[in-house]
Amino acid sequence: MHIDDENQEVDTGEETLLLTEATHWIENTGEEDLCSVAIVNLP
Repeated sequence: MHIDDENQEVDTGEETLLLTEATHWIENTGEEDLCSVAIVNLP
């Protein structure tokens, strides 16, 4: 998971919380398929 200028490994079953202002993207570095769910609450 890339958030602004930081990189953090996210494993199966883990979750992340992102601020609205954060620039973020996710990259699959494993051999299994990546499944991601986003819950967004816009003002």
